[in-house]
Amino acid sequence: MQRFITAIIAVCFLTQSQLSVADPLPDFPFLTVSEEAKLTVKPDMATLNFYVKVEDKSSEKAINRLNQTSLNLIKFLLSKNITEKDISSHDISKRPVYARNQSDVKRYEVSQYFEVKLAQLEDYAEISKALLATDHLVQFQSRFDVKNREQLEFDLIQQAGANARISADNLAASVGASVLSVFAINKDSNFNQFFATFGFGQKHYMAAMRNEAGPSTSIFIPEQINVSARVNVVYKISQ
Repeated sequence: MQRFITAIIAVCFLTQSQLSVADPLPDFPFLTVSEEAKLTVKPDMATLNFYVKVEDKSSEKAINRLNQTSLNLIKFLLSKNITEKDISSHDISKRPVYARNQSDVKRYEVSQYFEVKLAQLEDYAEISKALLATDHLVQFQSRFDVKNREQLEFDLIQQAGANARISADNLAASVGASVLSVFAINKDSNFNQFFATFGFGQKHYMAAMRNEAGPSTSIFIPEQINVSARVNVVYKISQ
């Protein structure tokens, strides 16, 4: 497993007169540090998301076909040792599709959302292929993860926090100052949102956005995924 640290640092000797803001700014010299700790790990679980969607001129027929498709899908998933508690779905959604004149109903569209958690990845490829080949199944997506993400993120936050202090000490020393105390801290990835409390926005700071791979429809299991945690800290420094 490899660890990566990314730092984005800004020194702020700004006064209220220098920024046109609605909220008060700290009335002392300060600097900000954003640190991200990242870990590369092998995934051991996945979450599948998809909709079952059926269209028909008859609302009753559409609902019946959707129910039958959903029932067959659930039976298939249970046969692959996926437990009922790992299969969740929302209520059926129905909407009319109107003709061009917007007065006559052309057909009815009914759909149901499903989320399936795979605690093991041995059957992932087989299950994904079967789902993708299923009629009326749309918007299939998969996301890979690790079961111990919470513990990993806790450890990464500790690492990022420790490195934030080292970066702050070094940066303050470079201008002949020293870190006095922590004024504010959070773990949001958006600097713009973080500084909204003080009235600054993207005009004065670039957001350090967390880069995460979005869901995909691949039937292949990635060799590794990234788990990361970020801390944003405002330090009070000496004059």
